[in-house]
Amino acid sequence: MQHRFLCVAMLILVFVANGEGQSLRAFGMKLGMSEASQQWVYTSADMSGLSVFDQPRRGWNAVLFAEWFTHPSLSVLTELNFIQKGAEDAFIIVSAESPDEIGKKIIDPRIDYLSFPILMKFRHAMGGTDLYCFAGPRMDLIVGRNSYGEGLVFSDFRSPEFGLSFGIGVDHSILSNMRFGGELRHSYSPQRAYDNGLVSVHNSSYELLMSLTQVF
Repeated sequence: MQHRFLCVAMLILVFVANGEGQSLRAFGMKLGMSEASQQWVYTSADMSGLSVFDQPRRGWNAVLFAEWFTHPSLSVLTELNFIQKGAEDAFIIVSAESPDEIGKKIIDPRIDYLSFPILMKFRHAMGGTDLYCFAGPRMDLIVGRNSYGEGLVFSDFRSPEFGLSFGIGVDHSILSNMRFGGELRHSYSPQRAYDNGLVSVHNSSYELLMSLTQVF
């Protein structure tokens, strides 16, 4: 039901963009870091207190985007977003002779996604500076992973996966038709990335990005 709603929302935004004459306002790129996490939920009462991969994992995030409409405060962003997600955990290493801890091994599965957000953007102009917020649906496709992101559970992650993104940002005019800025966004997937009846996994991430925009 959730992914059907997100599909409908994405189609509505596409049709709205087409209905406004397809006027391109700006295009540009964003580059920054992501801090991704996973929520593992166990259905068995015996495993309800188990905590695995409960630490965030940092990765790269790169975005190409186009901004549509020439309305002074409202526009639509269509993006092509490469983002590294996953999680991290530290497992205790013990010796064969005794249960004493002799070290820890960090396991950090990384899942690479190509994401396609369609975002409604609201701007407030203050001289040469714009404050803005945005929100909208997103579709994620798995395009890669590291060695820890293979095998049990991770190799069976859902693709495509549907979710939501929202955030705030600011940009400033540095030339007559060029703007530089930054934004903070949160991406969450109410749809389960994995579910086998015993455990389910949800993805989420925070993203900090710097942007360079060419305005028409």
